[in-house]
Amino acid sequence: MRALRATVWGEPDDDLSGLPRGVAFSADAFGFISGEEQAQVTTSGRWTRVSFARGHVLSRGPAAVGLTEVRETGASR
Repeated sequence: MRALRATVWGEPDDDLSGLPRGVAFSADAFGFISGEEQAQVTTSGRWTRVSFARGHVLSRGPAAVGLTEVRETGASR
């Protein structure tokens, strides 16, 4: 079920400037879209915020894959 949901709502959409379709669905479902308005899009790292007059939708992605950088652990010397 999770994979199917990700396939439908997680796909990037060219009409949304590459944002996942779920962003538009969420904005509509919460009633943030009101007629003709220009949404403001801001990003910070993997996070994107789409701001409307009535609210905001946050999206995180793309998913980080692969191994992280190796860090030293243990007591300092």
